[in-house]
Order: sequence, then C-alpha cells, then structure tokens
Amino acid sequence: MNVTFLHTLNVFYLVAWEEIARSVHRLLSGLGSGVDVDFSTRKLVGIGHSSGAVGLILSTTYHPPVKYSLLHLVEPMILPYDPVRNNILEGPAAKRRDTWASKEEAMKAFQSRPSWQVWDPRVLKTYVESGLRPLPTAYYPDQTEGVTLKCPRLSESAQYRDKITTTRAYNFLSTITERLPIHILYGAVDDYVPRFIKDKVINHAGGVQKFASFHRVPGAGHLVTQTHTTELAKAIHEVLLRPLGATSVTTRL
Repeated sequence: MNVTFLHTLNVFYLVAWEEIARSVHRLLSGLGSGVDVDFSTRKLVGIGHSSGAVGLILSTTYHPPVKYSLLHLVEPMILPYDPVRNNILEGPAAKRRDTWASKEEAMKAFQSRPSWQVWDPRVLKTYVESGLRPLPTAYYPDQTEGVTLKCPRLSESAQYRDKITTTRAYNFLSTITERLPIHILYGAVDDYVPRFIKDKVINHAGGVQKFASFHRVPGAGHLVTQTHTTELAKAIHEVLLRPLGATSVTTRL
C-alpha cells in the first residue's frame, strides 16, 4: 500500500521501529482513516512478535493513551544499548533472493532450504500466498514478469539498523509492567538473542514476578511464530482465558 511513498522517501537506509508504535497508536486512537471502528469501546489485547512487540510497548507512550487490557510479547527484541552491536539479520536480509518466476517456483525454492523446512507448512503456504506480489514494482520497475517480496529486501534490511528503539523499550519495560499485565514468551533456543541478554531484560523489569506470565517454548527460537505456530497459539489462548489479574510463571508449554 505504501511502497511508492516509501520508495520516494528512500527508506532503504534506516527504518525506525518507532514507526510501528506510531502507526499502531494512530490506528487504535482513531487518528487514521479507512477503519470505521471505535477501538475505545473494545477490549484491546496487544500481541506482537520481535519488532512488533517493541512497537506495542512504545505505543503506550503516546497520547491519547490506548487502553490495552494486556500485552503479550513474543520474542520481543528488547535490548540494552550497545553502540557496537549489529543485528545479525541485517546482512542476510540485504542479500537474500527476492524475485522468482512464479509463486510456485518461490515455494519450491523455500522448501529446498533447511532454514525454511522447519517452518510450519501452513505458515509457509500463507507466506507465499500473501507475502509475494507481481512484478513490476517501484523497486523493480523494469521487471515485468514474476513475483517479488511485498517488503523489499532493502527495506527489511534497513529496519535492522535501528539501535535506539529497542533500547527505549528496554528502558520503559519496568514502567509498563507496573501499568499493564505484560505476558512474555521466549523460545527456549536462544538463537538470535543470547540468553544472558534475555535474562538482563527480565531482571531489568524487576524479575519474572513482574510479568503476568512468562513462558519458554521448547525447541523454538526467535522464529517461534513460523516454526511452533500451534504451541504459540495455545500459549496465547491460555492467556486470553485467564482473569486479567491472574499470573503464571512457567518454563514449558
């Protein structure tokens, strides 16, 4: 929807995650257009993964405030400040293949790679059906046949350069846990974010007792949304069935 506008702005160097927070806030506060819903009359549950979880946290810092009933943070990319840290996803995202002759060819290419073979087949099917678009695009204006990613690889790579927003979420975490029920879920496999960083995040917030629930999904890593979809859905379902004041701290699902 915004590809031409974003291409004009040349956002292929840096995309701040703060834009996720701002966009979520504008939508839920009725400040946008095209969505005829008064969200202030609804019971709102925010569920976000990775940068989406960071966006949810920071969406609570805008005015007018969004009245969430709770937030469920899945593998949140909340990190203490480190000026020399680089996101390990930036390089691979910039170099990844992003054009194919057809959606069928794209599916075959994904299924042939070990990193994609661990995805839930339902998620991969949805990714191919809804995450690709026909050529040409603003990024590939001269290619008239085939399909490409709806999110250009340089745009994806650019968002991994944001080192500030993750730290803002880290600094605000201890505040928001006092205001809202915050549920947090990590994969038990510490692949993208080291275990000591995750422990530091939890301790910075005051310990696991500050969260409404804390879970780790066995066998899952940062891409728990793609690889352990059923386990994640069960965890979210369990949270939604609880009274808002109930707490639970477990290490397995």
